[in-house]
Amino acid sequence: TITQTPLGTPSDLKIETISKNTILLSWQDNSSAEKAFCIYKDGEHVATAKKDQTSIEIACINDEEIHTFTIKAINDEGESDIAMIEGKINKLSLIEKIASYDTKDYSEDVTLSKDDSIAFVSDESNGVVVLDVSVPQNPKMIGSYSTDKISYSTALSNDGKIAYVADDEDGLTVLDINDLSDIKKVGSYYNGNGDAFDIALSNDGSTAYVANGADGLNIIDVSNPSEPKLIGKYKTKAGSDELAISVTLSSDNTKAYIADIYNGMVVVDINDPTAPKKISSYKTDGYADSVALSMDNTKAYLTDDEFGLIVVDISDIENPKKLGSYDTSGRANAVALLDDKTAFVADATNGLLIMDISDPAHPKEVKKIDTNGTATNVTISHDKTKVYVSNGEGGIVVVGI
Repeated sequence: TITQTPLGTPSDLKIETISKNTILLSWQDNSSAEKAFCIYKDGEHVATAKKDQTSIEIACINDEEIHTFTIKAINDEGESDIAMIEGKINKLSLIEKIASYDTKDYSEDVTLSKDDSIAFVSDESNGVVVLDVSVPQNPKMIGSYSTDKISYSTALSNDGKIAYVADDEDGLTVLDINDLSDIKKVGSYYNGNGDAFDIALSNDGSTAYVANGADGLNIIDVSNPSEPKLIGKYKTKAGSDELAISVTLSSDNTKAYIADIYNGMVVVDINDPTAPKKISSYKTDGYADSVALSMDNTKAYLTDDEFGLIVVDISDIENPKKLGSYDTSGRANAVALLDDKTAFVADATNGLLIMDISDPAHPKEVKKIDTNGTATNVTISHDKTKVYVSNGEGGIVVVGI
């Protein structure tokens, strides 16, 4: 506790963003005889607060510019020493939930059409639920397809006519989605092993990479969607102690980053999809759930359901090294990157976490949005204006950026 003096220096300055060009400056009053407080921005007087006031709004702040704010207590006899803080508008703190939709079962994943108007929700026993999200504030169901098992993840062909579903014990299910009111199964592949949890398509759409649980990575030729064929496989660990649960491809499609619950991140060379080879691995302390790559593919962002967000330097791909981490204090299930400054983490306990990753060695939580459900996955729209949270029993939640 700081004892008040006739003109004590204000302390504990804080800056909070309250609109796209307005901040709230707050402080602790340590004076007992002040007449007012004078506030300056970059040396220019911008506001005067009354006696005993401890906060004030300051408008006309330029977006992304860092400003220096100073404050001092004054009376007719003199002034206190100044207190100073640097800060800027933080648009991330303005992000808010704008809508939700209850898919009636347990939402695992959201995949968006290229124009962001249609959402394909993988919804466990309900299969694939199709929503019109052209007006994101008012999602509407326009179709569905009930798969035989549990639907975990969906990927779309480049032309938007085919959906590939990772369907638990049924492996890969291929759907014709030309008519969203009448979706039809056109093909499937299951080799009798593992459980399909996640799927990633090659850039040309000809190859599907399926995280197939205890069967590791299955590589499937889908150039003919009605006749998928296994062309390669990689076991993330010899023996039974493996569970490949998600897969992410490098931008050039030469590497697959597999999140294996028991073995962390496993990096596989897929230059030749018929003969995948391990390059390296990074073992997390808990259970790895997902991998997202930085825009330049030099950093991997892992979620560990016990230890939160982990940042790994992969610039030397044969020797991955930890750069930083952030313990979300809940169960971090998935991560998606808006850019190299912002990450969104789906945390089963805490909802959607908005993270500042501009310093990868020291990720910071900017804001937490309670999704009122069990956040399982997160998808960013192609136009980077919306975030879709797969929210377990809570369906999906739409967040405006």
